[in-house]
Amino acid sequence: MVGAVSRIASFLAMVLLASACAQEARPDTGFSVRKVSEILVGNATIDVTAISDDGRYVAYNEHNDLVQVFDARTGRLVSSFRVSQRGVKQLRFSPDGRQLAVMDWESGGQLRDVRSGELLFEMTETERNDKNNRKTGSGGDVAFSPNGEIVFSDLAKSGVESYNAATGRSHRYYFHDRTASSKSLGVSSNGLYLAKVPTLGPIELWYLPTNELVDTSSAFLGWKNRDPSILEFSPDGNLLAEGSVFEDTVNVWRLNGKDSPKLVQRIGRASSIVGLEWSPDSRRLLVGEANNPPSLWDIELGTTLRIFEPSLSGREDSMSISRHGIIAIEGPETLLTRQEHEEHLQDLARKIETGEHEFTLFGKPMRSVFLWSLDDMSSNTRLPIPAGDIDAVIFSRDGSTLAVNGDDKIYVFEVRS
Repeated sequence: MVGAVSRIASFLAMVLLASACAQEARPDTGFSVRKVSEILVGNATIDVTAISDDGRYVAYNEHNDLVQVFDARTGRLVSSFRVSQRGVKQLRFSPDGRQLAVMDWESGGQLRDVRSGELLFEMTETERNDKNNRKTGSGGDVAFSPNGEIVFSDLAKSGVESYNAATGRSHRYYFHDRTASSKSLGVSSNGLYLAKVPTLGPIELWYLPTNELVDTSSAFLGWKNRDPSILEFSPDGNLLAEGSVFEDTVNVWRLNGKDSPKLVQRIGRASSIVGLEWSPDSRRLLVGEANNPPSLWDIELGTTLRIFEPSLSGREDSMSISRHGIIAIEGPETLLTRQEHEEHLQDLARKIETGEHEFTLFGKPMRSVFLWSLDDMSSNTRLPIPAGDIDAVIFSRDGSTLAVNGDDKIYVFEVRS
């Protein structure tokens, strides 16, 4: 009886805390946060999630062939469709939120209508390389031009092909003699550069006004013989930051048209780089490490502005910065100092060995997302997430919406600055 009362008391305390966080952030943070929906995705783990630029839609795929699109504010199902049985590698909304580009692991790319789920066209017609024509049928990545008129599709070892998003006609082909399947594909916000992060070899960079491959012979963009870099264009499109899971250094390059990029800053860290996020003004960079807490850097000065608590995650998909300067980082139930964090890890190892479990809410572990304002790093807002793990923390491009993947649900928050 006492145990039941204790569990009920814990539940009520957690509900009150969640309610307080959902209604309004503390006034001194300069922003408010309100949970608007919870999207139940069943028992399967969420594999890929995307949010439209205006925060209106959330799309996700589990470890199967089903893609579903939801209204982010209401949680209502908008459309659903099936792709390759091997699942989806990437989902990308067009800038206007009307189209969804899908890259699966087997048949390549597709462009779908968001509201109906209708297939608009496939991006598998002209995969080839310079030596022979072949249909690879293996997904890489997809990306839109800033105006949404062009969609770029990278298909295995066949290079990058661009399509007219309105007609589906092949627009241009980008091939590199060292081309390998991509880890990611990106277009700068000013529409001047296309970057491909291959699974093997250096980063490939094209200058789009002339469609020329940029000379990077004097620039070190990625490992040549290992898993390559994590790459992020700055919001103004003039800088490119890259790091590697095999290296403890972040390089920041100033892009120089079709000429070789110029190194403007090199940030040495203590462990491999697993995440990069730019501030809206392109002057600060949030760096995530494998074995150390995230850190915020002034790019011009090359100095550390803040080292976050060690219990926070620095993974690429576990931290995000909105266009309004709000930092979101995934972490534990409460923030821990370095000593507390080390003690927690030792205690956790002991509990795993003995078969004990951490505190749970009716059998549900608790995680959190912590929010800071770039203008006031002294205070934070905590969003409790009833989940054993958080797979992704994503702001919409306009900064109005935050989506958090937690086990079998996507939690959607409205953010006002």
